Amino acid sequence: MADAQEVAPRDTFAGETCWDLNPWPGLVDLDGSDAADLGVATYVGGDLRVLEKAAELEGLTLVRGEAIFDRTPGGTVNVGIVGEGSHVKPPLKSTMLAIEGDMGLSEGTRVAVGEGTDAPRPQGKLRVGGQLDADQGQVTSFDTQTGLGGEALPEEFRGFDRDIAATQRFLSDLEGHATITSQWGRATIELGTGLLHGLQVATVGADDLSDAREIDLSGIDPDGHVVINVTGGSVDLEVASILIEGELHGFGEPEFGEASARVLWNFVDATDIRFGSEVKGTQWIGSIVTGPEANVETLFSHNGRLYVDGDLTMRGEGTELHNFGWTWGFECDERPTGSFSITKNVVDPEGLSATDMFTGTWSCELDGAVVKDGTWSLGDAVTQTVTDIPVGASCTVSEDELVDPAGGTWSKEITPPDFDVTGTDHVVEVVVTNTLEANAPEIGGFAITKKVVNESMLEFTDEFHGTWSCEYNDEHQDGSWTLIDGATFDGPELLVGSTCTVAEDDVVDPEGGTWLEPVIEPSEFTITADGEIVAVTVTNTLEAKVTEPEVTEPEVTEPEVTEPEVTEPEVTEPEVTEPEVTEPEVTEPEVTEPEVTEPEVTEPEVTEPEVTEPKEPGPGLPDTGALGTGTAIAGVIALIGAGVIALFRIGRRSTTA
Repeated sequence: MADAQEVAPRDTFAGETCWDLNPWPGLVDLDGSDAADLGVATYVGGDLRVLEKAAELEGLTLVRGEAIFDRTPGGTVNVGIVGEGSHVKPPLKSTMLAIEGDMGLSEGTRVAVGEGTDAPRPQGKLRVGGQLDADQGQVTSFDTQTGLGGEALPEEFRGFDRDIAATQRFLSDLEGHATITSQWGRATIELGTGLLHGLQVATVGADDLSDAREIDLSGIDPDGHVVINVTGGSVDLEVASILIEGELHGFGEPEFGEASARVLWNFVDATDIRFGSEVKGTQWIGSIVTGPEANVETLFSHNGRLYVDGDLTMRGEGTELHNFGWTWGFECDERPTGSFSITKNVVDPEGLSATDMFTGTWSCELDGAVVKDGTWSLGDAVTQTVTDIPVGASCTVSEDELVDPAGGTWSKEITPPDFDVTGTDHVVEVVVTNTLEANAPEIGGFAITKKVVNESMLEFTDEFHGTWSCEYNDEHQDGSWTLIDGATFDGPELLVGSTCTVAEDDVVDPEGGTWLEPVIEPSEFTITADGEIVAVTVTNTLEAKVTEPEVTEPEVTEPEVTEPEVTEPEVTEPEVTEPEVTEPEVTEPEVTEPEVTEPEVTEPEVTEPEVTEPKEPGPGLPDTGALGTGTAIAGVIALIGAGVIALFRIGRRSTTA
């Protein structure tokens, strides 16, 4: 039996980085650890074909032949970093896919190198020895190099096939202590007690597994690792699930991840191995290593390392390779680490800076891959120390861009900006100096122009007064201005960034006019550029006053009513001559009719009253009743006249009688 330490380097399955995973996670969709894997997750000694709807290859993938990506009907294949897996991934910006031959993509197929939930943008390098024939496909990566020939594979892995062969031979020679039973489609592998080199070993024939739909690994030593040597030239597995101690664990459970990191299947002499199942989403638990020139076709998703000496064909729907390192093959030979410090130094003689915190980044690479990076945030004279940097790493310190304050310009100097970590007892001191130099002052100003609008051409006092005030960084200055129409007042020189206000004093209204509220454009402003003169216009508008018409009440003249002068008619009593009576003689007396003289009646002269018409615009004359009174008097006079006549006639009749 070969000695494990002499034949099999135990870091073949692990790489050079120590992982702090206890326990290992199951399948997760977001990495919660800083685990980084410098080892090989998938090795293909022949050609790699990713067909149908195969989807992911987590970790570093090395291909000695050509690689064909032909998804149907197109879609993305993630390599290096994936959506769901162990999230033990290569360092960012390191090589994640290396192909010594040609690389081909079919139409509609996209290969994303280093892109997943941990890296929304591609963070992996692609190295191709031959040609890249993308047809109408697409490759996204942090960096793509082609035509590299035999240098496509990283230098440290160019003899990796020999390491695998040595390990495979060593494991094949181990004596197994386990029994296998089959019942109702379940093959149970009962591991024996006792550990050899920390291993529990079982040897089974391919025929023992060919009819199994379930495989149960039972009796696992909590302190051991499991090797299952499978013999047989042709292996066809239709397994739907693998149980641990009779239990089927969910993909996200720690038991699932722990078993994947502790179990290894060694196909000793197989030439063709097929993992196929009608059950969609079958997850194979444990790493796989094959003998020389063995070809593998899988429809399963695998959880562990997958080292195939011949060709590897992935097909099926959602087929994925998840990176769980076989932890027996890992010896934690940690590199010695060193440290460096970053000190901030601020030079600001004019005291212009309002910044009290400065920020930046740092990054360290080893063998072309980023092994550690981070950020820093420092005030003046403050130091930050970065530790646990592998000795030999090359580091770079940079500072974020600074915003220049008003009146000053930042400069920066990093000493040294690039350096190597050389030992555990030496701290590299980095000083980041920022100097703030005052700029030549940028000067601007303003000019105030008076404008008067006086369409009514009224007379006014052509002199206006006002004030101005400006602020700059808590400094204040102000003044006054006096202008006539059309004149301009030039303000003082002001530093760019000054904010100013212009106002006008109250203006007294002239006779017959009214000043409207002045219009100042702009009344507030900022000097924004060197040499800028802000034009300010103060416009005053004078309007004529509107006089309300004076309403005069019309003067009403009462008409002068002249009372009619009534002349009483002079009534002349008729002179009655008594007839002389002569006693008649015996003879009949001669009667002489008396001569009656009709009395002369003089009609009274009635003078109509003179009525004076009122003058416009007064109202009509009031009804005083004077007219009616005159009419009544005339009536009375007429009656009197009629009465006299009547009396005269009566008297006449009487006399006659």
